[in-house]
Amino acid sequence: MLDCADKTEPISILFICKDNIQSQFVERELNNLPNTHVIRKNLTPPSVTHEDFDDYSVALISYKMPTIQALIRELARRSQSTDLIVYDVPDSITEPDIKKLKNLKGCLYESAPVEHLSKCVKAVSEGEYWLPRKLMSTLISVYKPLAYQVLESSQMKLLSQREIEILQLLAKRKTNGQIAELLFLAESTVKTHLYRIYKKISVKNRREAIAKINYHVLQ
Repeated sequence: MLDCADKTEPISILFICKDNIQSQFVERELNNLPNTHVIRKNLTPPSVTHEDFDDYSVALISYKMPTIQALIRELARRSQSTDLIVYDVPDSITEPDIKKLKNLKGCLYESAPVEHLSKCVKAVSEGEYWLPRKLMSTLISVYKPLAYQVLESSQMKLLSQREIEILQLLAKRKTNGQIAELLFLAESTVKTHLYRIYKKISVKNRREAIAKINYHVLQ
């Protein structure tokens, strides 16, 4: 059984894979995670829409999907708040195309031990990363210019340091109560900050805020 600590909010996982014995085993193991809801789909571009991802915290994607290249291209041009994990990436790939995915938070190569899957899902669901060192270095070089661009934008200049701290925690899927506890604020104060943040960055809700300002460009 995979080991994952209980969370206040359920971990909703979208499992994108082809139907075979391995994927059935992975799905069974994911369903053993406490406080977890797993839905398995075989999404085929270009029919992929925002609605396919909107209700999920994490999307676990098999690199062995026959349409993986088209799926990566489709996801790379979209903005969504769902954290992405790609597994079964061939070890022979030196420049993985998954680096194009803006919300990539986890990557597992074919040679990774089975138990790493549970650790990866646990880490990503808690707002952390599970990426090979070489891929992480590549992502930093790709997104560093974007980070400066975002931080220097007119909208970001309107945010106070406290508001940026709250955005970072929001992107890690912390609840208002958890944010209040971590920053030693009243929950009503956090709600007031969020209302002001939404207005400043021109979004309507938490999901839009997470999609617009990802944690990895704010840290």
